[in-house]
Amino acid sequence: MRSLWPLSLHQIVPVTVLLCIIGGASLFLSLVALGETIAEVTREGGPSTPWTATQVDATLSEFRTDIILASQATDGDAARQVRLSFDHLNTHLNELDQARTQDILERANAGDVVPSLFSTRDEMAEIIANTPSLGDSELSRLYDLATEAQRRWHPYTPVILEAARLDELYRLEIATSALGDARNHLLFGLFAAIGAGLAVTISSVVAQRNKQLLDQIAHDKLTGCYSRRGFEEIVAQKLRDKEQLSIAVIDINGLKKINDTQGHSAGDTYIRYIGHALRDGFRKDDCVARAGGDEFWIAAKAAQEVIETKLRDIERSMTDSAPDDDTRPKGYGFSFGVASLSDYPDVEATIAEADRRMYDQKEAIRRPRLVAAGSAQPS
Repeated sequence: MRSLWPLSLHQIVPVTVLLCIIGGASLFLSLVALGETIAEVTREGGPSTPWTATQVDATLSEFRTDIILASQATDGDAARQVRLSFDHLNTHLNELDQARTQDILERANAGDVVPSLFSTRDEMAEIIANTPSLGDSELSRLYDLATEAQRRWHPYTPVILEAARLDELYRLEIATSALGDARNHLLFGLFAAIGAGLAVTISSVVAQRNKQLLDQIAHDKLTGCYSRRGFEEIVAQKLRDKEQLSIAVIDINGLKKINDTQGHSAGDTYIRYIGHALRDGFRKDDCVARAGGDEFWIAAKAAQEVIETKLRDIERSMTDSAPDDDTRPKGYGFSFGVASLSDYPDVEATIAEADRRMYDQKEAIRRPRLVAAGSAQPS
């Protein structure tokens, strides 16, 4: 009687061997793809445009400060500082990826911002180059130009940062999708090669790695605080739980000075120090996030006044305490603004208001210091 099984023993053996070869090949290729995907997801670095955009904003503020000091000085040192400050500004402008920045701002219906910025730069350069001794009229004109440039540039710095964040999220989502494809290859290869048990085990490892990668995305590597994406997810959950939130926007003071005088490694230490101070100063249920560069966001279930008091206490303890070592800089701190989510239509509007209040505080702190000659502290 003919066997109901379509293959005889001598046919089953080569088919099994073939399946093992195919499964082994699939396993090898999936492991290679998985390794490349993990390397892509965890790759450090990236375009410098977002960081440079914040540097341009910071150096515009410092340039304005140096102009005010020069107008109050009686010798030529301050005027020389104006020229040096302009050179710093010009350096950061030259580092800006104009094409990429222009594309981002055109999508935000602000395509004239970049040409206007560089046109203003050229006008300031002409004044500085053609005036051996900067008098009151030249300093006044330079201050007006710098003020107008910052007024136009500052509101779009977050737009550039957000565009970079979306590019990064797109890259991570593509990588996460590739992880899913790699997992499917693993399942097929392991089922064919060594059986279902090992396949399930390896698939679990891949799923766990995927979870770890998503956790990495939700946290900032430098400070241990939440990332911008982590902040958005946690705030969304808190809103679903009907929590009454206030949101703070914090911007570090003096970071550029540390970067310029001590190097970016010291600047990273400063960012890490402030991130730890903010995280330690708030409850575990509160969300402390590094939004990017030298900016932090905090979402807390507390009244606006309570958060403001807490931030002032944290800032005071940082600036008043003597440093124990190089990781605790003295004499700097941060500026902040706080807004209650209940007063605004959505999270974006609340953050925008907190950012405006932070910027007003930074200006209010800077101006009194400028009246004391030589005591200005760049932010």
